[in-house]
Amino acid sequence: FRFAYEEVGWSGEAPPLATEIVIEARSGDTCTVRMVHSLFTSRDDWDKEIEGMENGWPPFFRILRIYLGSFSGMRAASARPTVTFAGSQDAAWRAVRSALGLAGAAAGEKRDVAASGGPRLAGTVEDVRETARDRAVTLRLEAPAPGAAMIGTYEWAGKVNVAVSLFFYGDDADAVLAREAPRWEAWMRSL
Repeated sequence: FRFAYEEVGWSGEAPPLATEIVIEARSGDTCTVRMVHSLFTSRDDWDKEIEGMENGWPPFFRILRIYLGSFSGMRAASARPTVTFAGSQDAAWRAVRSALGLAGAAAGEKRDVAASGGPRLAGTVEDVRETARDRAVTLRLEAPAPGAAMIGTYEWAGKVNVAVSLFFYGDDADAVLAREAPRWEAWMRSL
């Protein structure tokens, strides 16, 4: 399977960007996914932006792995409530982890991130990522519905953002998302 697309002007004065995704079947139930981004410019100042975008993909490949390993074939619904944080990325990450009880989270642990008065996500920590550009905790969810969530912070275009990527699976995935996404948006604005 091969998929390619081109985005023009995807961020202000950005040059055209082409992305190619190739999925090749391997033996058994495995495959290889290859993604290539091409930015069409002779200016060096875009190297940092494309590098940041490419470094942002691995957590989403973990979400794909969770889906294929635990929820394959199920209906999916997703949203990514995001807010800008007035402060440093370190401060944003501390605030989010503290508010959700994720400080010290480690792969394999069970966590319930219900903040006081906030939305609930409960499940198993799949991954904790802390790099210079982004920080995130990925959960395989049991509540409020089967799914996955990635809670994190990242810098983009000189701003610090807090995002909660929600992925719900099953026949009622759309209904769960319609109920939960606005709760997360409101909670994040209050953070």
